[in-house]
Amino acid sequence: MRLLFIFALGALALAGCRSPNSAGDSSAQFQAKPERVSPRRGDKPAANSPAPRPQPLPRVTPLNEYSGRIVSVNPSLKIVVLEFPLGGFPPLDMKMSAYRQGQKMAEVKVTGPSRDQNIAGDILAGEAQVGDEVRGN
Repeated sequence: MRLLFIFALGALALAGCRSPNSAGDSSAQFQAKPERVSPRRGDKPAANSPAPRPQPLPRVTPLNEYSGRIVSVNPSLKIVVLEFPLGGFPPLDMKMSAYRQGQKMAEVKVTGPSRDQNIAGDILAGEAQVGDEVRGN
């Protein structure tokens, strides 16, 4: 009789540890269940309301303008040395404008050669000084 009682007690203990979903996927226990929302008074039924439209993503266009500054000027030869950020060299033979305090002071043509962050250019028109900002036309 004792043996039958111990066997029945052991069977109950093992049966209590087994969950009803253990035969299937164990990750099913942790999946999110949809939340039920009760409609408020005066709300239209969800079936008649249109689905919300996704918001369009903002368009971003890269700015392809080259910008640098004048670091050296030789007024007798009409040559300038321009400094640009790393990787920001304009193409050769590009015409650029030199600005001082927001006013256009000279027109410069990028001629090369280049070294590190600097590149040489010719003054086509106007007067350039050290510190002037150079931008593409």
